[in-house]
Amino acid sequence: MVRDRFVGVALGLIVFGVINRRLWPVSALETLRAKLADVLRVLAHLASLPDANRSPVPSLAEAYTLRLQSYKDFATVGELQEGSKFEPDGEVRKRLETAAEKMKALFIYLLAIIQHRADLRPDRVPAPLGEASAQFRTTLANLLDNLSDRLAGRAERPVADVHAALAELEQTVATQINGVHDTALGAQIRGRLALYQEATPIAAELARVQLE
Repeated sequence: MVRDRFVGVALGLIVFGVINRRLWPVSALETLRAKLADVLRVLAHLASLPDANRSPVPSLAEAYTLRLQSYKDFATVGELQEGSKFEPDGEVRKRLETAAEKMKALFIYLLAIIQHRADLRPDRVPAPLGEASAQFRTTLANLLDNLSDRLAGRAERPVADVHAALAELEQTVATQINGVHDTALGAQIRGRLALYQEATPIAAELARVQLE
């Protein structure tokens, strides 16, 4: 009886392995990789939302939709992480989990940045500062799009250095802030710069994670 049970369990494992690897080769890790690529695309969209001279309502509404999509995507990522624990390639899983945690942290900062949009309209800040801020957001969005392409197995493109874009923005703020006489507006400018300074290292660390 013991022998029969042992043979039955072994046969079941063999059949399960054949089905899982040959007949229905759906990998939770590969699905997780694809879902994280989707998350990065949404984060890139959030980062690239422009400032509005008039009402910030359309941008905030779009940001709200992207936030809900991110919540759903991160919930799916959590489920896939649990499922991937039963698969080999533990090192790949750990790297993807690390990337997912950094994406969550970056997501929080992007949402905080968007909350400043109502107070930092382009018509209220010096033009060079607005341009430098927009250039930084474009650079950050391009970096995230590129990482999404890497995860999805698509061709990557050359992207600008996000640290260099931040340094240029910092220099612009330093030279332009004295021309801002509204104390509250100056505080908002410094506050958004601080958020950019917190978000940039996270994005750079994310770019260094081996996602292949």
